Amino acid sequence: MNLPTTISSLEDAKAYFQSSGCSAFHMFRDEPELYRQYEALGVSKDLEEAWKLESIEKSLELLEQEDGDADLLWSVHSNVADLILNSRSVHLLERLLNATRQAARRASNFHRLIIAETVVGRQDIADQPGFVFFALGCGLNQVAQEFALLARSLSATPLTPQDGAELALQEFRNELEDRRLKLVSNLEATIEACGLTLS
Repeated sequence: MNLPTTISSLEDAKAYFQSSGCSAFHMFRDEPELYRQYEALGVSKDLEEAWKLESIEKSLELLEQEDGDADLLWSVHSNVADLILNSRSVHLLERLLNATRQAARRASNFHRLIIAETVVGRQDIADQPGFVFFALGCGLNQVAQEFALLARSLSATPLTPQDGAELALQEFRNELEDRRLKLVSNLEATIEACGLTLS
């Protein structure tokens, strides 16, 4: 979605809001002048919520598709995950779980790692980040277990340099493997902290 150059209508406001990740923080930080124009329109919180739900729906549809640009899946997943976590949209957790599975089938190993990091969360375990903690906190124990199993599956493949890779690529892949191992450690700590038993 292209960012409008001015905000003079609700259509412009909607495009601006959705292209900024439905975040007032991002709108203000990235385009303060456009944000002032947006605020001058007096968009209601109810309308923003409707636009946010529309963004979530479109993103979930992209993740659920059998075709499309697989290179963008991790980004779409990250954005919709943030929207669902920030809006505490419990009713969308199972759909996100299924959409994550669908997207992961088409993603590269590297993008699976990023998707798994989003599922587990990138903050300290003490902050109870990600969807395992969120689902468990909502009383959705089975969904929490399914998210944990999915993250474990997505992070199971070591990221190793390909034969004949240049040194820079090899070093990059070594960094990725370190990142994967950190994710696995965080996931196991999350599983333990949540008291989950995975088969």
